[in-house]
Amino acid sequence: MITVRKRISFKRKIDRLKDLYLNEAITLEEYKTDRNELEIQLNKLSDIKQPAENPEALIDMINKDFESMYQRLDNQQKRLFWRSVIKEIRLSKRSGGHREYTIIFL
Repeated sequence: MITVRKRISFKRKIDRLKDLYLNEAITLEEYKTDRNELEIQLNKLSDIKQPAENPEALIDMINKDFESMYQRLDNQQKRLFWRSVIKEIRLSKRSGGHREYTIIFL
């Protein structure tokens, strides 16, 4: 969770740096140097590990008493699990009190 916050923080800093350059508060050279440093720091942050590209490994895990394994996870571990499996959740516009969800898996 901390890594996600740090990533967001670095991306905001890069956006603010761009604003400084566009508002002519810093030179192009300063912008390039500072942006490069921020991107290096951003890339050093560990990312959530992607699951194996082999779908059989995921299916095997689900078949091995997934429910009891999931019950033993704390909330942070559950979030990490779902983030390693789900790429994106899209919500449709609400129509008549009904909303559809589209889940995109990795």
